[in-house]
Amino acid sequence: MVDRINKCKDYYEILEISKEATKEEISKSYKKLALRLHPDKNGAPGAEDAFKKVSQAFSVLQDSSKRTQYNHRGFDAESSDAPSQYHRGYSSQGMDSMSPEELFEAFFGPGMGGGLRFSTGPMGMHMHNTRRQRTHNQNNERQQGRQNVEGGMFSTIIQLLPILLLLLFTLFGGKSEAAFSLYRDGGYTQEQSTEKYSVPYWTKGDFNRDYPARSNTLRRLEEDIEYQWYTVMTNQCKQEIAQKRKAQSYARYWGSAQDVDKAKNTRTPSCDQLRQRELYTPS
Repeated sequence: MVDRINKCKDYYEILEISKEATKEEISKSYKKLALRLHPDKNGAPGAEDAFKKVSQAFSVLQDSSKRTQYNHRGFDAESSDAPSQYHRGYSSQGMDSMSPEELFEAFFGPGMGGGLRFSTGPMGMHMHNTRRQRTHNQNNERQQGRQNVEGGMFSTIIQLLPILLLLLFTLFGGKSEAAFSLYRDGGYTQEQSTEKYSVPYWTKGDFNRDYPARSNTLRRLEEDIEYQWYTVMTNQCKQEIAQKRKAQSYARYWGSAQDVDKAKNTRTPSCDQLRQRELYTPS
């Protein structure tokens, strides 16, 4: 087949069709031959040239005006007068600027042509490896994408910098010390208790000046104190229960009856404080 096509000097003979062939017959013949001749699928010597001739024949004969011109002038496939701009050959179907490889993929889908692409130039038709070029382009796109991401992140940080500075100033630039502590330590020596649940907390000397008795500021502060205290006590209570259960399991398997009783009587002080205030929830 390769030898036959390369010896042909007529487009109709290349596609094995008559001069009265319809466009459907031309397309059908092209599909059959192109699929068998594509250089990625046919390793026979001369398959590339045969594939180019089939593409050239289809490029001319499927276009009504070019087909008429070809029939009148009667040039053969190897004539210097033969159309060399293959990429114009599919214009009647609205697919301009198509190379033979692109024409092939239009019929058989992307990727069917492998990594080869054909183009025309002053020295005739050339075949290029587009896989290498595609990989190079993808690498460039990934590198450009990373640069865009890094640039976007830097730009975002610059835009958020005033907000970050304001936040840092709010956290560290205002009062450097908390108004209370749940524990007696440092300068927190004055013991207080919340009005609702009698939660103990400790303050410093100027506390009553900043949080006067029965004021809204003191009420909101004590709500925060009770919430923090409840969170701490609940976590401690859960740990105490887990330790008590572990001690009981160990005593049942490895200890004496006295050890079992001792484990059962293990105290859970944090849970007791929650029970006293009717806030006990751990199980």
